[in-house]
Amino acid sequence: MLPARPPALSVTLRDGSRWTIRAIEPEDWRELQQLHLRLSPRSRRRRFLSELRTLPEPLARRFAAVDFEDAAAFVAHRPGEAAIRGVARFARDAQERELADIAVVVEDAFQRLGLGQLLMRRLAEFARERGIRRFRAEVLGENAEVLALFRRLGFPFEVQPDLELLRVEVVLPPPQEAS
Repeated sequence: MLPARPPALSVTLRDGSRWTIRAIEPEDWRELQQLHLRLSPRSRRRRFLSELRTLPEPLARRFAAVDFEDAAAFVAHRPGEAAIRGVARFARDAQERELADIAVVVEDAFQRLGLGQLLMRRLAEFARERGIRRFRAEVLGENAEVLALFRRLGFPFEVQPDLELLRVEVVLPPPQEAS
């Protein structure tokens, strides 16, 4: 039987710093609001497809309360710190059970260090264990970084352009066999 909440992982970023990636907890909703306040308008627009200035409490609470079956989220923080610096999440499609909508955001000061990539790898691994085979994301056309992230991860993907918004569907590779 799969654990309800996966264990935390210790990871090393490109700059050599140590980080923790762990399952989100319902109590993290305030830290999600704080992360949102630290995001630049550009990062907020890319994550929420609008310049949502604050993350309302009901939405923050909903984002932090996931069942780890049909929805999951992982957060990243430095050991010893409460501040969440990045988050990746999925929500399974109600009709297509092998498909999940995803979102990822990393605080601007910690972008380009590999944190988003590590969060996405953890999310994909966990999703595969839950029978999810494809991710779907709505991406602003200007957001070439997220497409580059999918390429670095080695995930095959297809882009369906719709003016300024792209719908990206990512195929998750099968789990790697233990050697």
